[in-house]
Amino acid sequence: MQEIQDEAIKTYLENLEYFKKHQPDLYERINMLSGAIDNEQYKERYHLEYIQEDKEFDIFDSHTETYLYNRKPKEFIETAVQNSNLDKENSVDILNPEIYNMKQKVTIDVQETIEFKTIGGMQNDIFDYIKIFQKSTTNPNKRFLKIEKFIFAGTLLGRHIKPIALKLKSLLLLIYEKNLEIFRLSLFTTNYGQIQNKHNIMLIFSIMEDNDKEHKLLKKFFTYEVYANHMLKFYSSNYNIGNFFDRLLSVVTAESPLVYNYQKIIDGLIFPVSENITKYPVLNTTYKHKILTNIPVLFIAAGPSLERNIEWVKKYKNRYFIVAVGAAVNTLISEGIIPDMITSADSDEAIQQQFSLEIRSKIQHIPFLAASSTFEDVLNIFPKENIILYELMCFIKRESKLFKGYSVGEVSLMLLSILGANHIYMLGTDLALDQETGNSHISGHNELKIESITTNQKEANHFLKKAKFSMEDATIAVKGNLRDIVITKISMINSITAYQYNMKIIQQRNPEIKIYNLNDGAYLEGMIPLKTQNVSIPLEDKKDIQMVQSLRTHSTLGLDEENIQMIKDCIIQINNLINVLKKLKKLKIKSYNELREKRERVFNILRQHFIPYSNFYADIIFHKYYLTMEAYLGFQFNEKLPNEKELISKVKIVWCDHMLRLASEYKIHISKLCKL
Repeated sequence: MQEIQDEAIKTYLENLEYFKKHQPDLYERINMLSGAIDNEQYKERYHLEYIQEDKEFDIFDSHTETYLYNRKPKEFIETAVQNSNLDKENSVDILNPEIYNMKQKVTIDVQETIEFKTIGGMQNDIFDYIKIFQKSTTNPNKRFLKIEKFIFAGTLLGRHIKPIALKLKSLLLLIYEKNLEIFRLSLFTTNYGQIQNKHNIMLIFSIMEDNDKEHKLLKKFFTYEVYANHMLKFYSSNYNIGNFFDRLLSVVTAESPLVYNYQKIIDGLIFPVSENITKYPVLNTTYKHKILTNIPVLFIAAGPSLERNIEWVKKYKNRYFIVAVGAAVNTLISEGIIPDMITSADSDEAIQQQFSLEIRSKIQHIPFLAASSTFEDVLNIFPKENIILYELMCFIKRESKLFKGYSVGEVSLMLLSILGANHIYMLGTDLALDQETGNSHISGHNELKIESITTNQKEANHFLKKAKFSMEDATIAVKGNLRDIVITKISMINSITAYQYNMKIIQQRNPEIKIYNLNDGAYLEGMIPLKTQNVSIPLEDKKDIQMVQSLRTHSTLGLDEENIQMIKDCIIQINNLINVLKKLKKLKIKSYNELREKRERVFNILRQHFIPYSNFYADIIFHKYYLTMEAYLGFQFNEKLPNEKELISKVKIVWCDHMLRLASEYKIHISKLCKL
């Protein structure tokens, strides 16, 4: 027994040295807990006990007086290893089964919306690879050569980690544990340094982290070696893991290259920007203006809380400066509520539907603050003198500043803060389903979906796999604004993340700002939860603001010489990239690893030479393409292929042709800005 204790202490001390060198923050937290235990400032709940008949350690929970391994730790370890194989069991599929298993190309009519065209264009590129492999990504019998990335959710004593990682030939492990006390016990039984140093396996630890730190660690795991992102395979102890998988999937969703795909960047962003940027004044977003300072602003979006509170808005519409997103305008006008300003961020002709023919005469005098990527047909709804643009995502002018946004809501909030608003009331920004009806938006919204919300969904704080699970349709539980939890769609997580990211920036710029969340939806950190019946209504009607004139005063028209020179320099780099791609297309490549290495050299060029032009999206287009295809290629090459050399040759040609096309299209659009 003494020998076993000595070995456990030796393992613990070696782990401390490892964490001190590689994980200093975690090392400090472990040391603090150990000190608190030694000084009797912290009473341990969990205790390490050696089970003689198993010759393995167990964890005794003194609160419940139970053993976490049920006094059978050896059986747990053997079962865990036995159930972890080179297959798709216990995994989350990342490759959208419908997109990556198409049977034929998409027919794209010239009259289709830009959204349909860009998604269809991306799908057709994917189909070029599908034709090469002719193998489904949903085959349940596939056996992989290795599982490069693996997740351990709930470590317990971690004795199963090393044998599973070696069995699956893993290169990267995410080790998640919600309880620091339990993880500390694993330091006596599992030599983490040996796993990393002896077996050359990279380890990412997420041990009782706050939400921000955990999000960064999950992102680090997901964005490392993206060719392995065709699925996320895991082993869960199912002990005290909370809503870990909810948060994991929120990161996967946020990082998905399909959210705003590479073809949409070219045709739905770069193209309209190149058409608009010299025609309309562009708001200076590099500093905070004072146009809306000390004016109560009611910001209205198209979530279900708008309909539930529409009578409140009608009653007090004259007390607030009302800013509405385009999708809420039809509803507001039909109720006799005229916005003082309309905002838009989407680059899609379908946005025209937000302004029905019946209401267009009633909005001609309203300022329209729109993204520079807005399509001409949408801009033509408003008089040219009432249109002010702002740059979003693609920044050509030096008077524009980068800020995040996946939808018009979080973008508009940032714009309001730039315009000096310091008292903002948010309505219709639910970012969750109506918890009674399941509605995702107000009635009539073009993206309205109705989900069935059950009692189990409200109680279960985990992602829900339906009979046919898809990332797009999945629902998860998140912290609620006016109730403990709410059910939202995983597709809304990007906006929740963006709102909270923007809120931190807004509060750093103006610590005194007050933003009230009036919605029965998702909680947004930094905003003050408030029911409409508890709002302190302004005593006087709103002031008359000459908004168009004020916006134009803080806007500029056209490009200066420095802007134009930057674009010319970017075009030179695009030409260099085209030459590199042409050379790669002619090379003979023998293995998948060599193919990955050659393509990585292309992206090294992008990283080294395109940094000054990242605001023009020069590098991001190609990176998004890379992410879209890389996981699929990683999936197909992760098995024994008798005709691998032939497949590699075909993949190389398709890859180079696609990249050359993207480079050519991008060059054509930005050349308009300097009239080359």
